[in-house]
Amino acid sequence: MNNFCAWPTKPRTPKTNQLFVFVMNGFLGDQCSALPTMKWILNDQIGLENTLIAIRPELEFIYHFVPKKNLIRFEDLNSLNSLPMPVNILQQFTQHSEFMKCHPCDYYAFNWFGKITPHSWRNIPQAPQQKISKGLEKTLKSKKISPMDLNHAVIIPVASRTESKSWNLETLTEIVAYLKQCDLTPIFIGFDDREAKSEYVTDENHMAFIGNTHDNKRLMSIILKQGVDLTNTTTLKDCLYLFQNSRLLIGMEGGLAHLASLSSIPMIIGYTLVNPIQRMPWRNNSQGWGITPLSVAASDPQNSGCKFCMTDWFVGGWQWDQCYRHHFVDAREKFTCKNIPFEKWKAAINEAIK
Repeated sequence: MNNFCAWPTKPRTPKTNQLFVFVMNGFLGDQCSALPTMKWILNDQIGLENTLIAIRPELEFIYHFVPKKNLIRFEDLNSLNSLPMPVNILQQFTQHSEFMKCHPCDYYAFNWFGKITPHSWRNIPQAPQQKISKGLEKTLKSKKISPMDLNHAVIIPVASRTESKSWNLETLTEIVAYLKQCDLTPIFIGFDDREAKSEYVTDENHMAFIGNTHDNKRLMSIILKQGVDLTNTTTLKDCLYLFQNSRLLIGMEGGLAHLASLSSIPMIIGYTLVNPIQRMPWRNNSQGWGITPLSVAASDPQNSGCKFCMTDWFVGGWQWDQCYRHHFVDAREKFTCKNIPFEKWKAAINEAIK
């Protein structure tokens, strides 16, 4: 219990004579983080008879443990008004800053039912083995990559919705060069919502960028040429196939890294806004199994206190797509999330591939 926050909302009391409808309307990482709690609720709390889950159809595959009859699309929610029994519609997600103050397993469980997800239910449900899609198979073939070559591949998500979770491109350049030196093949994935319509665009205020407006897009284009560029080509199911069949994932904390936790792929993840203790998933009955979390030390006096700001500050309502400290605390200074040095990434890579 030592990592859990003082709970922000009053818990709901479940009743058996009503229909529960869970509206899973968060981003990809938030939905993946909610899966253990959802599985616990369905199997150990209220059962399937009184439950529906509203999802986007392109994310149905991450709810592989839920029977299709219990899934409903957003556009069909209004049809529930005609049911004779009370309908309790539960949103997945309220304020993002509250959510980051404790682990997602406990935030969702407490907000929904006033309980904490038992440790025996915390493992993120591992997805069934995916088959390679014709589209991905054709794309890999065009780049002279066979499915067998993925044994030596390192998957690198490069898209981000916020500057604070974006790659430092100079560091990424060093990482890619070192991977190639180790005879590993970097494979880049992610969607730039300005250039390609992804499956998971929400609105223009939360678009993903590859080499975002604060980065050097020319440098990013050079980096992508140093490996296998699958950006703007894969579906989310394709990404899961890559995770299930590749050697390693290296990236910043974000949606695709959370999707990867539905597989057993080893991961090296950089954390800036959130403390990994409040974010890393459970796999194989252990939090952070197969994950090496990296972060910077908040030793610079000017930037002291900026490490894990979303976790530590507890500021309600801020969207976190820009630096809170710059906008509201000290607008005279331009604060940026400090870079995780290449030497940290290198040491983690050596440990992962030895």
